[in-house]
Amino acid sequence: EKIVSLRPFVKGRQAATLNSIWGFFDISVPSGVAPLDPQDKVVQDLKAKLNRLRLLMHPDKNGHPEAEPTFKFLEQCHQRLVGAFVRRAGHASESVEQRTRREEEELKRDMARKRRQEDERREAAVRLQREEDERHERQLRERAEQERK
Repeated sequence: EKIVSLRPFVKGRQAATLNSIWGFFDISVPSGVAPLDPQDKVVQDLKAKLNRLRLLMHPDKNGHPEAEPTFKFLEQCHQRLVGAFVRRAGHASESVEQRTRREEEELKRDMARKRRQEDERREAAVRLQREEDERHERQLRERAEQERK
């Protein structure tokens, strides 16, 4: 199932490069580096594939517990591809390679930030458990002292 295959990317355990994102939509990476016309067949195919995935992955239509994050992830992937490969009217911008490098660096920073946050959450959970254990041990010692009296 698509949700299972995308899980490492959705959870942030694996980086989604622009080239790998094309595969999420079952489309091969377009050749050439020139920005694509919004009416180009590749862009239209991408839009059609996204619409099909929207129908399949929408949380209201799909009962899988990971449907919503996968749905949102695919929407973000589509936006990345459109931003990187589709020509905008009157928009002289960076090349596809430059944009790809920049977006991949941003993605790496986001993944590192998410890992740090997860590490901090784990450390906080361990700290809370340790405090709870210490509190419990203290209560046991106090009860034992009271029983000795």
